[in-house]
Amino acid sequence: MPFLSFLIPAYDKMPFLRECLASLNDQDSEDWEAIVVDDGSPEDIESAVSAFSCSNTGRNIRLIKQQNAGPGAARTSAAMMANGKYLLPLDSDDILLPNCLQRIITHLSENPEIDFLFADYQVHGDDSKQIRFGPYEPAEFAFRNTFPNSSVQRKDLYIKAGGQQHFQYYGYEEWDYYLRMIKLNPTVAKADFSWLAYRIDQNASKDSSLTLRGRNHDEWLRAEIIRRNPSYYPDEYIGISKQILSLKTGEDNPSFSDWEIKNLLGADSEAGMQLVHRPLYIWGCGKKGQEDLIRLKRAGLKPFGFVDGLNKMNGSQIEGLPITGTEILEKSGNPFFVVSTLFCYEVEQVLAANGLRWKKDWISLH
Repeated sequence: MPFLSFLIPAYDKMPFLRECLASLNDQDSEDWEAIVVDDGSPEDIESAVSAFSCSNTGRNIRLIKQQNAGPGAARTSAAMMANGKYLLPLDSDDILLPNCLQRIITHLSENPEIDFLFADYQVHGDDSKQIRFGPYEPAEFAFRNTFPNSSVQRKDLYIKAGGQQHFQYYGYEEWDYYLRMIKLNPTVAKADFSWLAYRIDQNASKDSSLTLRGRNHDEWLRAEIIRRNPSYYPDEYIGISKQILSLKTGEDNPSFSDWEIKNLLGADSEAGMQLVHRPLYIWGCGKKGQEDLIRLKRAGLKPFGFVDGLNKMNGSQIEGLPITGTEILEKSGNPFFVVSTLFCYEVEQVLAANGLRWKKDWISLH
């Protein structure tokens, strides 16, 4: 069993991915494995990985493929396949600094009580610059993420905290995960050495967060963080977050379009293939559920009924479709669920507790 597993989501950036994998092969320890997740990339990720995995030095590199679900979900897919005691997520354009892996292994071996280890970043191409992270202050996490994504952590901690989960729009997957993780009271430490060269995208807009759409997107993501982690926030914040999420309309609405629904649930998609022999149920009987019924019908899909997570409407109907309660999880029939409620995260937790997986057994259109 390797000491450490690298988790690497890959979506395009082929030249950078090759550099990332080469930096792993150049390490001074072989007590590792790397799991690259082809997250539905339009580029040939497999060829880049094969070039390393077929060589003698790249024997520790594996590839798994999935339909595009975002970097957070990809990291968790890799974590579930990992054999290492510790996990280290990397972006596909990151570079591992020379001879740092053995320092990580030595540090954790000498300090086995550490569950989570983080460090400052170097800036790729300029060794004199660093991205610095302050000391661990749990109270700060309610307002901002103070951990780097490429931190070393025990696999059992990552799994117990639920891993990085699906966010409908990219962003804040790590922050959401860390809020759940620190509730488990892990032993956290900051290393006095760096292991990552972080690549700054020179083509990215430096003021995108200042645009109206950028601010609206950030506002929605922060409201979603509050909704998913309400125990960190006063009732006033929770109320405001619900208002923000309910007011999203038009281009900023975090709901799939009809075209996206057809692609997500079409016959050739991962989720769509599950519907060939499985009944489709809408989880949620409120406004969102009824709106999704219309959208699903427009996409040519025929739901069998609704699920009321509160078990208050059992036996009733919506548009002629029966409403059942959570007992459906204990019955045969292998249903597939579309989660259509403001309490998506809570429903996702229930589904996960029953062994149901995103795109394999359920999706959310919001």
